[in-house]
This record gives sequence, structure tokens and C-alpha cells, in this order.
Amino acid sequence: MVFQMSGIFQFAVRTQTELEAKMTSVERVAHYCNHVESEDNWETKKDDPPVPSDWPSSGGIEFKNVKLRYRPSLPLALDDVTFSIPPKEKVGIVGRTGSGKSSLCNVLYRMYPLTWGDIHIDGVNITHIGLHRLRRAMAVIPQDPTLFAGTIRFNLDPCNEFTDDQLWNALEQTFLKDMVSFFRPLVPL
Repeated sequence: MVFQMSGIFQFAVRTQTELEAKMTSVERVAHYCNHVESEDNWETKKDDPPVPSDWPSSGGIEFKNVKLRYRPSLPLALDDVTFSIPPKEKVGIVGRTGSGKSSLCNVLYRMYPLTWGDIHIDGVNITHIGLHRLRRAMAVIPQDPTLFAGTIRFNLDPCNEFTDDQLWNALEQTFLKDMVSFFRPLVPL
């Protein structure tokens, strides 16, 4: 009887903890719905300059005099940043905490509007591209990547847009084909 009560008590405590965590998530969603301004246009506007259908074709990135201030009362997070990354170049961004590494990604994905300057990808100003198209064209590999439950295929292509051959080609280009092939009997593509 005592063991049954102990198990029931543990279950109740665990359930209460999970409920509190989920309610925090609901509170965050409610906060965003009621207090956060909506983002820029999701689709490319008709009056914007035309963007080539194959954009981005090569992936060159250019920052021109980029300034970012998260709020009017705060100092600049990015102050007159200018650089170019040639197509197909591999780049690592390093720096101390607060030096602007995350801010570079935030403005590239247009999570925040620029205070000043321009960002171009393949010669196209990213403000002329709808957020949906812009964000689908890029990917960030975090320092500590996470694999989600499911197949490797689902992790590589959650929207099921690519063929197996295209995924194997991508794995080969990133030098991961041998590793995935090794684990393939255990984890299907």
C-alpha cells in the first residue's frame, strides 16, 4: 500500500512539473501574439524589383554599411559592418560574447530590420525578397546541432521536397555519405 501511494505521489509530482512547463510555453505564445509586432511581408511584393527564378544561384553574400539597433534606446549591435563572402566559400564566425555573431544571422534572416545599410545575396537586396522565399533559401548549422526523432531523411528534408538521389548527393558534397552509409542498416535514410 505504501509503495502504491509513493508511485502515485511521484506520478502526480511529475505530471504537475510537465503541466507547469507546458503552461510556460502557452504563456510565451500568448505574449508573442499580443505584444510582438508582426514581421515584414511573407511573400515578395509585386512592386519590388523582379528576383530571378533561380535565386539564389551561387550564394554570394555582401553586407554594405550594415547597422543594427535592437531598440531605439540601445547601442548599435552592428556598427557599419561591410564585408563580402564569395559564392561557395565556407565561413566561420567567431568572437566573444556580445560581439555581434548572432546579430549577423538575425539580419541575414531579416529577424530585425536594419537601422542602416544593405545586404545582398547574389546581387539581390534581401529587403526585396519575401521572408518565406528568403528563409527557405538559407540554412544555419548551429554549433551543437540537434537530430530530431525520425529518420535521417526527415532531418535533412522535413518537407519531403527532394529525391533520395538529391539527398545522397548533398551528403556526398558535405563528406557525410560514408558515415550515413555506415549507420544505414541501423537508421534508414
